Amino acid sequence: MSHHTMQIASKAPDPQRYLRLSSTTLLTSTCALIASVLIAYPYAQRFGLGTQIAAHLAIPVSAGFFKLGYVLRLAAAESIRKMDV
Repeated sequence: MSHHTMQIASKAPDPQRYLRLSSTTLLTSTCALIASVLIAYPYAQRFGLGTQIAAHLAIPVSAGFFKLGYVLRLAAAESIRKMDV
């Protein structure tokens, strides 16, 4: 194996790393989504208008990060599955 080939092989994506990243993203975005919904709706009277607006804006953003984390998890799992075959 040439030096250049070994450099490329050492830079190959690590599916386990992406699986951990996806789990962290899913957990963080779920917590953010729950907190945002709670602040925006049932506990809105306890927060100022700026916080309520931020919470309403954070709902679709955290949902988007959840979707990205899920897609990353699917891709990592597929990559791991291909490596095991």
